[in-house]
Amino acid sequence: MRQGINPERTPVLKLTTGCKTISTIIEGKYITDNWNVFTEEHDMKPGHIIVFLATAKAEYTALIFKNTNVERIYPWYHCHYT
Repeated sequence: MRQGINPERTPVLKLTTGCKTISTIIEGKYITDNWNVFTEEHDMKPGHIIVFLATAKAEYTALIFKNTNVERIYPWYHCHYT
């Protein structure tokens, strides 16, 4: 069974990569608010793949892969909590 995100029940999504979290909005089938910020911060290019892993209700970890199937690692992936 294919599962998706119901924008009526989950209008706001939190996407996390490493220590960064960005809130986005779903309108219909599209992620809107702050999506451009997310793609610019992650230097997304055509052919890159994003895998969303559910971590909580309306919260996802985003794994980003280059078109060579190698995961992109960003400086903010390695956080140190004190």
